[in-house]
Amino acid sequence: MVPSSTHTERQLPHKATLYCQDCTHESPVTGDWIIHDHTTSLDYVCPECGNTIQSRAAERELLTIA
Repeated sequence: MVPSSTHTERQLPHKATLYCQDCTHESPVTGDWIIHDHTTSLDYVCPECGNTIQSRAAERELLTIA
């Protein structure tokens, strides 16, 4: 039996994908997220619903901690 050429395989999400728990929007970290740059953190905000999904220490803060 020859496999069908129309067979589609489920694509696994990239490891650096962020998900919004409120509206199920998903996109890579470098995707369409709205990023608010604060003095000590970066906030990733969902472009669909406005929910802040993640707050990360700004890179400049990480450099001063190390």
